Amino acid sequence: MPKCSPKVSPGYFKFYLIHAMTKKDALLSFVKNYFDDQSGEKVSELNKLCQFGRINRNNALFWEQQEGNSAYFLASGRIKLIRTNSEGKEVIATFITPGQLIAWFALMTEGIYPVSAIALQESEYLSFDIRHLWRLVEMNPSLAGRLFEYVAKRQSLLLNSIKELALSDPKTRLLNYLYHLRQQGDGTMVFLPESKKQIALLLGVSPETLSRIFRRLTDEGRIVVEGRTIHLLHPPQSID
Repeated sequence: MPKCSPKVSPGYFKFYLIHAMTKKDALLSFVKNYFDDQSGEKVSELNKLCQFGRINRNNALFWEQQEGNSAYFLASGRIKLIRTNSEGKEVIATFITPGQLIAWFALMTEGIYPVSAIALQESEYLSFDIRHLWRLVEMNPSLAGRLFEYVAKRQSLLLNSIKELALSDPKTRLLNYLYHLRQQGDGTMVFLPESKKQIALLLGVSPETLSRIFRRLTDEGRIVVEGRTIHLLHPPQSID
């Protein structure tokens, strides 16, 4: 009688795929994003200055107002940066996606984390000791230039976000968010990268309000909602 192969649950393959990234993979991604010199020597140099780590969903990399000693490069997964307002409510500052930096500038200027960083899914990262950050910048002019560009883009996004929250109504905020997602892909279909609860926090509305806006836009024929997939039926100039 032939032997039966042991059953392997789908979770096994998911576990393997999630954990397939190595420190070298993360370093190569970091170098590709922020350095002109992408040689093996540069990767070896950086390997000595950082640690590779993983964090589970809902765990924190650090907490708001905590004294910091590590800055991060996100290699995989998603992280949300949150603050607590005067009423004690959680407010999302932004979402961090692979290829982005976390806390570099706060630590280089203030020495504390101004926000909390919470994993939205299992994520992998490189951590750099604060003592090495200035050395990295001083020894790598291309890194300094990329960091300046990164800061400028993040500052622009922050200012636009503040303007949106202050001047636009929730419906317009959601439409602008959906059109922003559309610009990152192709066609008129977008996939919500976060849960609707997280998106509500980002847009400064309650989950109930967000659900009502989705229903309203559906009734108006502007969108079709299929779970986390949104079909946009009108171009951006239809925002009013």
